[in-house]
Amino acid sequence: MGHRLKKTLIGLGVAVALIAALATGLYFFGTMESPSAEIRTAYQQAYAAGLAPAVTAPGFHIPIPGCRCHSSDPVLTMQHAGRTISRCSSCHNRG
Repeated sequence: MGHRLKKTLIGLGVAVALIAALATGLYFFGTMESPSAEIRTAYQQAYAAGLAPAVTAPGFHIPIPGCRCHSSDPVLTMQHAGRTISRCSSCHNRG
């Protein structure tokens, strides 16, 4: 095997490994982007009125731009704000 081909294959292997590591990190730590100010305000009003449960802030997470909860319910949206991509299949894989 030529020296140049060997270096190319090693480079491709490293690139694939880095992409796999990034995808794995996003799968386990990626969350939706922060809910809009309107959603947060509606949730805070419902919480203050005793109509919504407390929502705990997520631990370490990586917000993914463009990833958002598709519900118009502010309580559900706030509950999903800390949900990782690995847990999204509970809603998105329903038939």
